[in-house]
Amino acid sequence: MNDFSLIPTTPEVVYTLLGAVAICTLLTQWLKKYLPDWRWTSLVALGSTIVVVEAAGALILAAMAATALMILRQLFIGLLLGFAGATIETFGYEAITNALGLAGLGSRSNAALLAAAERLVESDATTLNQIVLKYGAPALNRKKPIST
Repeated sequence: MNDFSLIPTTPEVVYTLLGAVAICTLLTQWLKKYLPDWRWTSLVALGSTIVVVEAAGALILAAMAATALMILRQLFIGLLLGFAGATIETFGYEAITNALGLAGLGSRSNAALLAAAERLVESDATTLNQIVLKYGAPALNRKKPIST
């Protein structure tokens, strides 16, 4: 029985490239919300997707009498599917976000990037003013950093 819903609900559907992409997309959304450091999102999504796809493959194998060679074959296929699904999700998201930015929309548009840069410069200027007010202008010529 084929399940063509948007969210994979059977091991056979999860164990396809589109199933791996869908699983990775869902996992990534949760990881973006709960991982404290965004730089780990893609790597954790890759590992999590591979684990879910491998688990689906194991369930498929458990339903049939599997030989050792079949198990190794399914594990290899699951690894490739998980990697491909995570790759498509990650770089697909990046491509869409960058395309929207080029169109002047979203967080990667020139206006948004300029606003972020202005906030950074303003923050640095505020910090510089605080140092000058607290330690005086000669503090800017120090070789050692000032602990605040």
